[in-house]
Amino acid sequence: MDDTAARQFGRANMLYGAPVFILLSAKPAHETLGNADYASAGIVVHNMALAATAAGVGCCYIWGAVAALNQEPATVAKLNLPAGFVPCCGLVLGEFAGDYAPREIPSDRIGINRLA
Repeated sequence: MDDTAARQFGRANMLYGAPVFILLSAKPAHETLGNADYASAGIVVHNMALAATAAGVGCCYIWGAVAALNQEPATVAKLNLPAGFVPCCGLVLGEFAGDYAPREIPSDRIGINRLA
């Protein structure tokens, strides 16, 4: 996976040297993965990340390396995914030497429109 991503993006260590990589795949609702497919996978990977963080395990979402993987069908075939499933996103897990410190996020960072 790291080599595939390095070829596509021109930089190494796209999986950050993590000892565990979890690949999520999805079966497209139509011909290719669409917004709903990615959103569903994103929800799953986010919940996995929250669980990892709560357990004190370091984690990072992996999107670019998975996109690079999809550019190499021969490599995808080696994964033996169920028929019709396509790599969608991933999560790396490993030790984290730092702290997950709370951040100050301005309340107006994301705009809100209130409808009456």
